[in-house]
Amino acid sequence: MATSSNLFTLDIESIKNFKQTNKSVLVQIQIFLPHNSSAILIFEMCRLPSEHTTQFTLMNKFFEILFNDKNTIYIWGEIKELILFTNYKLFSEAQCHLANIQNLQNIFKTEWQKLHPHILSNKSSNELSNDLPNEFTNIIIKKKINELSREERKRIHNRSYTLKQRKKLYQHEIIIHYIDHRFTITNIKMILRQNSVAFSAVNTSISSRTNRRTLYIGTKHKHLLSEYKQQIKYLFTTEHYKQFKRFNRSSCKDDRRSHHHRDTHRTN
Repeated sequence: MATSSNLFTLDIESIKNFKQTNKSVLVQIQIFLPHNSSAILIFEMCRLPSEHTTQFTLMNKFFEILFNDKNTIYIWGEIKELILFTNYKLFSEAQCHLANIQNLQNIFKTEWQKLHPHILSNKSSNELSNDLPNEFTNIIIKKKINELSREERKRIHNRSYTLKQRKKLYQHEIIIHYIDHRFTITNIKMILRQNSVAFSAVNTSISSRTNRRTLYIGTKHKHLLSEYKQQIKYLFTTEHYKQFKRFNRSSCKDDRRSHHHRDTHRTN
């Protein structure tokens, strides 16, 4: 598939860790194929096979085909962000420089500046306001004078407090991509408790671009992070959801039988 095209887009995702280096997590490649079709390949760094497997060798081969001087690869950002992914040994830094990499961010900035050139002015803001009609200057002056209400100040304070609180709750974080969308927050918390994972906060987000759901688990126990990750490594998938629902239905049936047995015993 990769050999039938010489035009690609490449997108990467990293996790921002508090006061730590960003962690590389995902590489997404779009291959533009003939007849207005395309294919998308997603490589999750945390789910890569062992280096000595056939699958890993095939992945190496793919990136070898991708990074060559006949191919044009469009990215959003600097190539140095892509080089951070070389730790996973799918490709090397030297390979990254072989292909014709086009930074769309720079292209966009150049085109934007052509269409919307910056016009310098020696006038102060007060002088500029004098050039406006009276009805507009009155609005500007009123905006300068009006102070924030008590309720507005309270909302701003609460917002900043919430942000600080969130940073504290998610200081040590476990992130799980592609969880089944049918798991509710209540379900997730119950499952974490059943697996003895002590959490300080739980939240999810849905990507507007890929519609995938990501789970964020905050914990205060930094020293248990690796253990927790191992415990829940295979949870919250579609297969796990099916097992979860089967177990719940079975438990409900057992409860109904138990209640029926007690009611019958009382009647007798």
